[in-house]
Amino acid sequence: MFNYSTPASDGNKKAEPRYVDPQTGEVTRSRVVGQGGTPLPPAGGNPGQRSPLSIAHICTGEVDYRSRVEIWGDGSLVRGIKQGPWVFLGGGERGPVTGFSRNSRRRLQNKLAEVKRDKLPVFVTLTYPDDYPGDPKQWKKDIHWLFTRLVRAFEAACGAWRMELKRRESGEINEGEIAPHFHMLVWGVKCKELLDWICENWYEIAGGGDINHLYWHQGLLHNKPCVQEVHSLGGVRKYTSKYVAKEEEEQDVYKELVDRWGSIGRVWGFFNKEAIPWSECETLYIPNKEVCQLIRYMKRYMGMRHGRRSCPSLRMMCNDPGQWRRLIVRSGDG
Repeated sequence: MFNYSTPASDGNKKAEPRYVDPQTGEVTRSRVVGQGGTPLPPAGGNPGQRSPLSIAHICTGEVDYRSRVEIWGDGSLVRGIKQGPWVFLGGGERGPVTGFSRNSRRRLQNKLAEVKRDKLPVFVTLTYPDDYPGDPKQWKKDIHWLFTRLVRAFEAACGAWRMELKRRESGEINEGEIAPHFHMLVWGVKCKELLDWICENWYEIAGGGDINHLYWHQGLLHNKPCVQEVHSLGGVRKYTSKYVAKEEEEQDVYKELVDRWGSIGRVWGFFNKEAIPWSECETLYIPNKEVCQLIRYMKRYMGMRHGRRSCPSLRMMCNDPGQWRRLIVRSGDG
């Protein structure tokens, strides 16, 4: 077993070790012992003996410690993993969402990079009228009700969504108040069909009888329609970085809502996730020395030559993951 010591909660108490079974990946507070103080047999032993309880949210199945490279060839993501007993322990139960952190932003970008590059989505931006509900729970009910309607109307419809919070700069009722904007990437529906459908349905759900709300989403108030077609992968990335995955400029809006409501819930997610055109992940097992060298190349490509210490794994987004696969093949032939 591998011994990992955890920091003591009290300075006067000794740190409590944790042990990781290299076969199963199980993490326990102490060595595996039976009821009488004798060591337990390995997995699959006598059925009458107790098994230790895991204290981390990790997979307790088979763990692969081999050095490898994961490539989403039709997507935009490459990941290098060094050899070793890397047990990525979970952070425990998550608390209330209090903002859109950098880690959350990175997870969203990495997940979107797993989508096939040749499957271009449609961009959608939705907002509320001047008179809108102030409860974040109601916002989530409205948007998820729209997703339910959308999948019923278009069976292949799927996508990703992000909730952006802004202060209203105009209006007679809620000027200066915090209002949500929903940015979406939608696959499986043509732009014209989606525009006609989503304007009417979002108006029924959130319009509140304000006809200007409908006109704004249709693009009839000297503005662009709420649904925009994209013609290139560069356009997708530009829209994603500008709206879907951009960092919040006003972090105080999150703090204000959390103080008022306790939690704002998730700020991004997917709907009809199974229908999204995900790219398949190809795993290449190569020597650990070559993985370490590949991660160095990846850091240089990402401009991370300085300021980041060694890490057991690294993810990178790029235009053509296939070039990294070719690099690995050439290195192996040499």
